[in-house]
Amino acid sequence: MSPARTAPSAKALSQKGEYDLSTGVLYGGHNFGFFSCCCVVLWNIREIQQAGLALPRRIDFSRGFAPFKSDVQRASGADIYPLLFQAGDAGENQGLPRLPRINQHGIYRLLRYNRITPFIQRHFQPSAQALEIQERLITRYNIDPAKTLAVVYRGTDKSTEVKLAPAEHYVALAHQLLMLNPGHRLWIQTDEWVVRQAFRRAFGERCFYLHEMPVSNNGKVVHQLDEQALQMDRSEFGVMLVAVNSLLARCDVVVNHTGNMALWLCLFRGHGRNVWQFDDEGRAVSPHGLALFYGVARRFWIKVKRKLRRWLGMLTRTGQHV
Repeated sequence: MSPARTAPSAKALSQKGEYDLSTGVLYGGHNFGFFSCCCVVLWNIREIQQAGLALPRRIDFSRGFAPFKSDVQRASGADIYPLLFQAGDAGENQGLPRLPRINQHGIYRLLRYNRITPFIQRHFQPSAQALEIQERLITRYNIDPAKTLAVVYRGTDKSTEVKLAPAEHYVALAHQLLMLNPGHRLWIQTDEWVVRQAFRRAFGERCFYLHEMPVSNNGKVVHQLDEQALQMDRSEFGVMLVAVNSLLARCDVVVNHTGNMALWLCLFRGHGRNVWQFDDEGRAVSPHGLALFYGVARRFWIKVKRKLRRWLGMLTRTGQHV
């Protein structure tokens, strides 16, 4: 589920007890996809700042992130934030800039990273557990981020939010980028088994994937799989997501999708350089300036045409009733 319509105002947060002004604790109460939950917390911080309130000193996940908690953790109301992230010094709140509006379905090349990254560093640094997992993955798969092309394809239910580009388009773009980077290996990260197999067929031994990351072969969203299918408990899966996405963010070249996980890959990365993105219309957007300009202009013109069609339709219906 997209969190765009579920982030309450600062006043509502305070009234519901999700932001405790007396302690400076912000409670993350969203219970959908992992990075959807993270988006809502970030938007809540913006609402608090826009309202002129003191920024949160601490984030608490005891009231949310249910799909990423074990039965025991849910029953006890455990705060799993320390398992997932580590925070910077609360004193850094004084120097934080104005947090801009962030659209999880926008063009990530255009994000104002200079104003967003301080908040990621303040509240969303990968935990010690996540960093330990990263090091194990780097060793096991011999990953050199500086020599890696990461392709991130999100399928399953994502078509309910955006128009998905066919996996073949990702494969074709990956072929082109590997030709430009002959020393690179290809890391395919996807939630769909068939897409992972398609990349293995197309690129053979030059392509690798993480056996630790579960995939779906029936269209079911991965975070809704049971723990047997995940092959780990739910909180371990949450830590794995932080470890893997922040490691993907370190790769030299990225072919990204559009969605919450894709957004947070770029937020962890801190910039949009060398990131190709299949946008919410399924079109490939280049990280390079001129191509990006044409991509944004095309998207703007599409939206204008839609509004003109609706406006002309209204005029036509009005004329028929006169």
